[in-house]
Amino acid sequence: MQNCLCRAKLFSAAQKYIGTSFKLWGRSADTGLDCVGTLSLSLQNIGFVGDIPIGYSLRQRSNKRISDFFTRPEFCPINIDSAYHVAGNIIMVRPDARQVHFAITAGRGLSAIHAYHAVQSVVCAPMPDNWPISGAWKYCACPTSSGQ
Repeated sequence: MQNCLCRAKLFSAAQKYIGTSFKLWGRSADTGLDCVGTLSLSLQNIGFVGDIPIGYSLRQRSNKRISDFFTRPEFCPINIDSAYHVAGNIIMVRPDARQVHFAITAGRGLSAIHAYHAVQSVVCAPMPDNWPISGAWKYCACPTSSGQ
């Protein structure tokens, strides 16, 4: 039950940023967000305490720093084949071989919330079908309503 609650909270938190302007390396809803900024603020809004990787380049030979981040106990890997089926999962997709992009699934088809450079905004829309998923996680550390 806790995992479903976390997913619902993450999806709800991410929805607040739909319509926010896109800004590369953006970390503020006031000035604009990129995909990492959207994920970071959404996680912080549901109680995540920690540093999201920063200082990344758009083109990466390795995504080790990002992959290492998701080995934290707050994140549980999930099957990439079923990642879109539930709202609130975190997915890492590959727009091309050297680029990673993050989104939060909407639970409707291939839709997800993400900062989309092509439209210069955070959107909830179908992901391009030529962006394969290379990682998927659920956030498993939401505080309970009793503060535990």
